[in-house]
Amino acid sequence: RGPGVVITSDGTGDDSIDITALGATVKYCGTYSAQSGGTSINGFNITSGGDEYRLMFNIVLSSDNHGIKSDANRGYIFGNTVIDADDRGISIESGGGETRILGNLGISNDVGFVLLNTTAENNVVTNNMHEGSIEDNSGTSTVSNNETY
Repeated sequence: RGPGVVITSDGTGDDSIDITALGATVKYCGTYSAQSGGTSINGFNITSGGDEYRLMFNIVLSSDNHGIKSDANRGYIFGNTVIDADDRGISIESGGGETRILGNLGISNDVGFVLLNTTAENNVVTNNMHEGSIEDNSGTSTVSNNETY
């Protein structure tokens, strides 16, 4: 199944999809914003109020910043495809943690595939296929069984 809905950004600096509420689930959606537009648009932006979120089977096709950026805890990022993000495919920020990043595909993301920031603790990153790096600065996360191509 492909995306059920494709959401594009108009280039004014707002993220394609913002998740701000507890327990949100987004499945089968696609996002697009032009890369290198200078507007720092994320495909998905999960704020600190968006704990216990689930992103499953979505596609981020180009993003002017991160494909998926999270400041929330206890997220589940499964089976998504992130293509051509201007920064990282997936970034778990310092306020986020306890996120499971499983079975995702990362293609041509400019800086790397996954970044776990310094205080983004207790994440699991496994069984992803990607170009670019997985950078774990947390010191408490598990990164295993990922395939670079």
